[in-house]
Amino acid sequence: MLDGAGRLAGAARYVPGAGISIDAASQTVSLAACAEGQVLVHDAAAWRCAEPSPGTVTSVGAAAPLSAIRDTVDDAQWSGAALSVAHGGTGAASLSGVVHGSGTGALTAGTVDLASEIAGMLAVEHGGSGAASLTGVLHGNGTGAFSAGNVDVASETSGMLAVGRGGTGAASLTGVVHGSGAGALTAGNVALATEVTGTLAVANGGTGSSSAAPAGSVFFAGTDGIHTQNASQLFWDGTNNRLGVGTAGPAARLEIGAGSDTSQILWVALIRNAGNANASGYGAGLKLKMSDDSPSLEVTSGRASRRWPAARGRTGPTSRST
Repeated sequence: MLDGAGRLAGAARYVPGAGISIDAASQTVSLAACAEGQVLVHDAAAWRCAEPSPGTVTSVGAAAPLSAIRDTVDDAQWSGAALSVAHGGTGAASLSGVVHGSGTGALTAGTVDLASEIAGMLAVEHGGSGAASLTGVLHGNGTGAFSAGNVDVASETSGMLAVGRGGTGAASLTGVVHGSGAGALTAGNVALATEVTGTLAVANGGTGSSSAAPAGSVFFAGTDGIHTQNASQLFWDGTNNRLGVGTAGPAARLEIGAGSDTSQILWVALIRNAGNANASGYGAGLKLKMSDDSPSLEVTSGRASRRWPAARGRTGPTSRST
């Protein structure tokens, strides 16, 4: 019994030594020392030690006695092995990683074996692809599983593929394509002053020469096939429409300059007659030689020769032979 101050005042219903005894003077409660396996029971007269009677708990009410039962158990109040899987535990003292159960023994933990411990396809909404196999460029429709294949340039691309990504960076290019090294490609004509190097060969439609020719030059092919000229020996006066051979300053429509005092400036070979074996090659023909000493015009053949000297004050032929 308790007094108004909440202290033990007496123990009229409890007999000292009969299981539970209360000492009001010292304010203590003593429990009897029961043997192993016994519990304290009250037989309507006193508390005593007794063997528990077998039976089944069918219900637990919310009466006052339940208020003394603890609703949690901390580490200090737990002893013994880990609670087994069969009793709702893990059977393990420590677990690190993804927990695995074998169905019989304690749980284990570690990584997931993708080959044997997963089934089905991880959906897109959970970070997967939703597909077992994908070949090509991945395509997503926003809701279902991924698909794969080629890219539809008309509907699945936007913008321009930059040069740095292997594209042109331009939507349209007409003409010769030009690259600046950094930005998008452009197109147009080739600037010959800044965008070509070397010399275009004759075989490719060029002259094979990078040198500019003087005015009045008449081009011809050299021994190596390269276009060349010699304006001092073959010259065209485009202003006066005059051609100079052996001179770069023709004074007539055609002026032929001799290289030396004895040079023949015109030699027309006689056409060979198939029936005349004596008229052959350049040994016969029309020859014109001009010099200060003996200018002459000579016609020769295998049977005759005639010469017209242009000596001072004289005209007509000087000799004839047959």
